Amino acid sequence: MENTNRENVGVRAGLTGIVVNTALFGFKLVGGIISGSVALTADAFNNLSDSGSSVVSMLGFKIASAPPDSEHPYGHGRAEYISGLIVSLIIILVGAELFRDSIGHLIHPTDVNYGVFALCVTGLGIVAKFALGLYYFRAAKKINSPALKAAGVDSFFDTISTFTVVVGAIVYTVFGYNIDAYAGLIVALLIVTVGIKTANDCISPLIGKPVSRETVAEITDYAKTLKGIIGVHDLMVHNYGEGRNILTFHAEVNGETDFYRAHELIDSAEIAVRNKFGYLTTIHLDPVFPGDFELKRNVELLVTDIDPSLTLHDFRKTNGIDHENLIFDIVIPFGFRLSDSEVISRIKNKITKLDPKYSAVIHIDRPY
Repeated sequence: MENTNRENVGVRAGLTGIVVNTALFGFKLVGGIISGSVALTADAFNNLSDSGSSVVSMLGFKIASAPPDSEHPYGHGRAEYISGLIVSLIIILVGAELFRDSIGHLIHPTDVNYGVFALCVTGLGIVAKFALGLYYFRAAKKINSPALKAAGVDSFFDTISTFTVVVGAIVYTVFGYNIDAYAGLIVALLIVTVGIKTANDCISPLIGKPVSRETVAEITDYAKTLKGIIGVHDLMVHNYGEGRNILTFHAEVNGETDFYRAHELIDSAEIAVRNKFGYLTTIHLDPVFPGDFELKRNVELLVTDIDPSLTLHDFRKTNGIDHENLIFDIVIPFGFRLSDSEVISRIKNKITKLDPKYSAVIHIDRPY
């Protein structure tokens, strides 16, 4: 039912965009031909590309709403990001073409004859695109759609670009300076800028964009309130489209807990987290032993003394005759100032000073 509603909102927004942008294309093209304005003609073809973008967005929503199947067990939600990327590439290509035409008009200027019709068309374009942008943003907020949000941003930038045409007309009418080609360049640059931004917004989740720190903190804090869970680490969220998130994390449980009881606690936690956040949740059980808590705390202090951003998890101690192994994972942030080998070397030296009988076995992890 939720996917159906999302599809309906997306398709309705796409149809609205097609109607509005196609009408604006027709009016602006006629106005551009009559006035000889390259900026207005450029803006017309920008609206035409927006119509094509709306068609692609509609198809994206239709495909994304399809249920999971044997070839795509996680659903088709990412089709929305793919459609958004295609739209972004269309925007960039149109902007590049209009930039080229504007350069041509700078080299070989042509007369511009702004009339009442051309000015009325540009005014209509400003009002229509601003209203369409508001509509897109409301729809995007309703279904949390990056594609519709990008369309809203594009519409607002179109409002600005159309306004440059009005400025060009005023300057020409009042002062007699023909800045139409320069206005066309501004329009083209705005179009390309929007295209690159929207492309980045769609590429990030396709490559694998992490959830926000606030979301990680919220899930972690909630999980630690559940019965039997002492700590949480290695939390990862895989996004397969809006409403299709898969969550995995490691939950620390007292190692002295009965095995079957610990398994029961994890099963209950998976259900509770799934109901709370709507994510398909899988939790890995990590046993921790109360006797190691103080030693773990001492090692954590040694680690954070190197850098506060370093964290430790999966700590355990194994006893031997000549030495005791301290086995744990160190989470090193991306782009950290020290190499992995330098971090390991410094930690091992500190642990040896803590007690020569300790031998550190360290695995490197990342903040996924």
